Amino acid sequence: MGLSATEARSNRGVAQPLISGHLVLAAVPQPILVIDANGNAVYANPAASQLLGQEPADAVDGRLLHRYWHHDCSAETLPDCRLLRAASTGAATEQQADRLIRANGSSFPITWSTAPLNVDVGFAVVLTFADISAAPLPTERLRMLEAGRAARRQVTRDLHDGAQHRLINLLIRLQITRDELPDGSPLADTLAAAMVEAKLAITDLRELAADGFPEVLATDGLIPTVMALTSRTVVPTTLHTRLHEQCNVGVSLDIARHAYLLISEALTNVVKHAHATRADVRLDVEADQLHIVVSDDGLGGADVGQGSGMSGMHDRVGSVGGMLVVDSRRGRGTVVAAHLPLRSDAGLQMTPCSDAFAAAEAVS
Repeated sequence: MGLSATEARSNRGVAQPLISGHLVLAAVPQPILVIDANGNAVYANPAASQLLGQEPADAVDGRLLHRYWHHDCSAETLPDCRLLRAASTGAATEQQADRLIRANGSSFPITWSTAPLNVDVGFAVVLTFADISAAPLPTERLRMLEAGRAARRQVTRDLHDGAQHRLINLLIRLQITRDELPDGSPLADTLAAAMVEAKLAITDLRELAADGFPEVLATDGLIPTVMALTSRTVVPTTLHTRLHEQCNVGVSLDIARHAYLLISEALTNVVKHAHATRADVRLDVEADQLHIVVSDDGLGGADVGQGSGMSGMHDRVGSVGGMLVVDSRRGRGTVVAAHLPLRSDAGLQMTPCSDAFAAAEAVS
């Protein structure tokens, strides 16, 4: 759809002075876009054009429509777009995590900030961004993460050699005692209930020893395991995913574990802090990225810096080269969005569709 005469004049009012009077931006190595009040890109310096694979000058109207270059901005979510709010008010914005879309339809993680631009018509902002898809974690952060992994491995060995063996021995003793009692005995029923609790304790301990990952994750795959998690979450939770398309996607076991634990942590926060009536989990795959979104209809206002376990989530996602974005405005609920690579150096996990559907039916 073309611009109206008024819109075309407004667009030139933003772009033309910049291109002719601010050529210094073309020499800046950092990617820069100029965004009009409608969130459309009207200028891209060479660094930005190279990353996006497109530029406003190539578009019919001399602008890139917002939805063609900004990820996660459908018609439903457009009113909540942080970048669009900054553009429409001409406000300066501190560094934010986000994703942009390339001309080929793929997306990549970025951090961005905006500064107001003085123009004759409406508002405009200069958007400066950085591609963080290959950005390494600081050395000190990597050292701390590795120290944490080593400590968890030691705890795993201690739990397996100590507490787990004792629980198994207790279960055996309960079984022997139960078998010596006549059926229908009140004590027999009590021992049977105690055996059930002991088995659950062993299962919980094994998951704890595996850093919170269920053993069935390696055999059933990510989607059925997440379905089981959402089905037992206290707050009513719905999993949204295209099972028939997703179950054959190769996800390394290491990434599947990080994805599961991230979802589990996010849902724990929903139950403990959100005062929500419902939650939603979305799993999707685009190119070589696993996209995870956990949202709720709660109070919002979570501390996205250090509180509510967010710092640990950032570390977990960052340790595998992913990106985490959290939006928790007061009164609007909380959205936790993560983008993880499909594969890591760990072994590749493939889940056949038939097995995934069978497992999904078993836990539904």
